[in-house]
Amino acid sequence: MRKRLPRPITSLLLLVCACSDQQPTRPDGATGPGLLSPPGQLSDVVPIQGAATPPASMGIGGNALGCFGAGCTPTETATITVNGFTLMYTSLDGVSAGLDFGINAVNGIGAVNAISAVNGGSSAPNGFGLITVLDVPPGVPPTALSVPFTLRLVFQAPLTNPVTVTGTVRGIATGSASAGGLVLTFSDKKTSEGAIAKVDFVQRTTGTAGRMDVSVFSIPIMAGEFVVIPGFFEIR
Repeated sequence: MRKRLPRPITSLLLLVCACSDQQPTRPDGATGPGLLSPPGQLSDVVPIQGAATPPASMGIGGNALGCFGAGCTPTETATITVNGFTLMYTSLDGVSAGLDFGINAVNGIGAVNAISAVNGGSSAPNGFGLITVLDVPPGVPPTALSVPFTLRLVFQAPLTNPVTVTGTVRGIATGSASAGGLVLTFSDKKTSEGAIAKVDFVQRTTGTAGRMDVSVFSIPIMAGEFVVIPGFFEIR
């Protein structure tokens, strides 16, 4: 009995063109494919169609405000005392009069996180304010704390609405910088993750509109030490 040979396989490439008068059109009347995304959401993978290239250089600066407690109103300086421990936030206007943070973004990227002059650093504060645990009276035992914190950024450049992010100061507070520790976290998890706010802006010098990601990072806090709340800007 002879073996049956496999039948030859023929591949056909069909090019199908479907036309319909119900196909979506662009404002100029020309038809073409488009990227659809839920209203108010932007994809970090697919670039926005027609989005402008980030400027080679753009100044970003403004004022930072903060406060402790649920439903609080952010101010230049804020304190709260819980179980004998006092948390303090201050913006300090470190860059120039009325400016707590200032950076020249290069190709859409900029960061702020200067060493605080309060700690003897060589540069003035340049960030989203300073936060600390003030000196604790003797005899106060180590205490678990979980205090809500609100940060508000009021931009002078570029033109945009204020950005508000909320977080929590949590951990074990002690009267010693070398014992226990707190962390200011802007995520729901007990990690050093951060929060990202997406904001629309208008560039002051050119009037060009754009979109910017503002990141606020979590930081560790030790007793008696002022630390800068750092930030990162990315123009899309």
